[in-house]
Amino acid sequence: ETLPAQIVESNSILVEGISGATVTSDAIKEAVKAALEEAGLDPAAFENEAEEEETGEKTEEELTCDVVIIGAGPAGSAAATLLARAGQSVLLVERGVYPGSKSVTGGKVNRDVISGLGIAEAGDFPVERHIGGKWLGEGSLAGGLAIRKEAAAAASPDFSVLRARFDRWLADVAEESGAFVLKNMRVDSVVIEDGAAVGILSGDDTVTADLVIAADGLKSHMARSVGQGKQYGDC
Repeated sequence: ETLPAQIVESNSILVEGISGATVTSDAIKEAVKAALEEAGLDPAAFENEAEEEETGEKTEEELTCDVVIIGAGPAGSAAATLLARAGQSVLLVERGVYPGSKSVTGGKVNRDVISGLGIAEAGDFPVERHIGGKWLGEGSLAGGLAIRKEAAAAASPDFSVLRARFDRWLADVAEESGAFVLKNMRVDSVVIEDGAAVGILSGDDTVTADLVIAADGLKSHMARSVGQGKQYGDC
């Protein structure tokens, strides 16, 4: 029985945390509180003490899932969305206080890619503005060989986004699809057994999974820590 199941069964967020997973347990409870507030409910109404079983015995439990994903950026949230919709139990872990909180810039996204993955309809995207022209060339914008393609803004599949907004929206899509998102949780290392990744370690807390996806950015410290990926700047 997992902690979320205990919360539902007891109708209380004051259930006992998972033995050996204090940080993870607290993060789950905070996520439940946030969900209650978003639903217009008062978390205090769910802080009644959970009734103990008649035996009074405490059992050790382990937090497990089918897939754990490190990093709630576009790649992590997209993977979490598709896997959750495929029936997998997914835990998406984000170090920031919310997905996108550490991003201070924007970028260009092709709406056809997201629509093609079936993540969401084009009209749902948090678009800043459509991009109707593209410039590719050498040297500065004032000179050099240039190839430019113009398109009507409304017909263009490309649009600019602010990562702070876009990442948060995409993580919400993942959560609505059934993934469980834990924010403000730092992953210290990947747990390796017999040469395979079987979970993650955060402080003294361990989460086990059948599959671990390192989506923690371009440098991906997690992937590099287990001998995967490339050093930043490598071709």
